[in-house]
Amino acid sequence: MHRRAAIVICIMLLSTLATSGGFLATDAATYPTKPITLVVTFPPGGGADTIARPLASVAQPHLGQPLVVLNKPGGAGAVGTQYAANAKPDGYTLLYSLNALNELPQIDALLGRPAAFKREQFIPIGQVAVSPFAIMVNAETPWQTFQAFVAEAKQKPDELQYASAGVYSTTHIMWERILEATGMRLRHFPTTGGGPIMMAVLGKQVDISHCVVPVVCAPQVEAGKVHLLAVTSEQRHPGYPEVPTLRELGYDVSHTIWHAVLVPVGTPPEVVARLRQGLKAMVDDEAFKAALQKLGDQPQYLNSEALTQFLEQDYQKVGTVLRQIIKQ
Repeated sequence: MHRRAAIVICIMLLSTLATSGGFLATDAATYPTKPITLVVTFPPGGGADTIARPLASVAQPHLGQPLVVLNKPGGAGAVGTQYAANAKPDGYTLLYSLNALNELPQIDALLGRPAAFKREQFIPIGQVAVSPFAIMVNAETPWQTFQAFVAEAKQKPDELQYASAGVYSTTHIMWERILEATGMRLRHFPTTGGGPIMMAVLGKQVDISHCVVPVVCAPQVEAGKVHLLAVTSEQRHPGYPEVPTLRELGYDVSHTIWHAVLVPVGTPPEVVARLRQGLKAMVDDEAFKAALQKLGDQPQYLNSEALTQFLEQDYQKVGTVLRQIIKQ
């Protein structure tokens, strides 16, 4: 009797598992059948949000379902990234990630802290855009070129000061790369972000810093309050064609904020393929291009293979700089 009951239970369990597997296969084949969540790891109105929302607005024609932005700020991107990493890997939770994906796990490891997430918990879908920085000074200062600033800084080691968005931040890493490339020795003035950085430059609390091109830079440039010395992108920015890149000036530094879409590991291959196809179409959508053009920006797409290669290279570069910072 007990044996017969056990056999019946086993058959029922196997039947349930088989049925569940069938539903999963069907779900992947018909994906998506409901709205998809796009987790943005920074607040509404920030640099990530201003590009993620126009992207989401063009999703339905290309994915067949709406893409709904969910802002999960906190911990310099850790809160939202951890949330996405722990989401069900069914294609209905996507991560809209910036540089923190490569930075925060390495910072945690170097400081001996438990990792909020690991890069290996995600599968790349594609890159959407990049946001370069411009090196800026107060317009009342005498420096008209980056070379002039570098020359004076070398004559005054540890006297001049730059501002970043905080210790171990993306911009702290960028400035450490600039200092190494130029041979300058500047004092570090950490702040909490782009707004305080601009106030520090305008108030002459610091001698030099950066702003995101063009969103943050433009109002103060147009008001004649700051002067741009260089951009940190590979090519000159179309909004400021007269401003040279650091590489043009002889410094092997390129540092931008990259905007990428990823999904949790375990997402079915059919779903991943569908999202990759859909994202490419979204980035190519004329409405998305027009939205970014209004911001003075433009899409810069990378497919999943190119993004994977870029993330690995960026991870290595970031790790080298972070180890140098922590030794200081």
